[in-house]
Amino acid sequence: MDNQTKKTLEQLTQKATQRLRDKKKVKFKTLFVPSLDEEIKIRNLTKEEITEVLNIEDEIMSDVMTAYYGVVDLKDVAKALKEQGEITEYTEVTNIFNMQERNQIVRKILELSDVTSEKKVEVVENLKN
Repeated sequence: MDNQTKKTLEQLTQKATQRLRDKKKVKFKTLFVPSLDEEIKIRNLTKEEITEVLNIEDEIMSDVMTAYYGVVDLKDVAKALKEQGEITEYTEVTNIFNMQERNQIVRKILELSDVTSEKKVEVVENLKN
């Protein structure tokens, strides 16, 4: 292995190590929801949550579960609403958002979870073996 290949491999290993460490961290973002006139905090989903929501065939239910998992404090709100008799299922709490807002929130959660991104993998021409 020549020096350049060794150096490139070391750099890739360092980036891979950092990337794996970063993926273990919980990431948060704050969003403003116009219909509530409130800010909400979202977090990235765990691998298990991502697998679950992506395996739900019903797209609306997939979005509901993504919002339910990814919006911080939403489970506590659901519990309070259920105790008050306002909802029968905990996931109904996502109805506090209109459909457009829920879709936007879900997109932001999926971006934060590295499931979707604006960045694209591109083909690099003229690679040497």
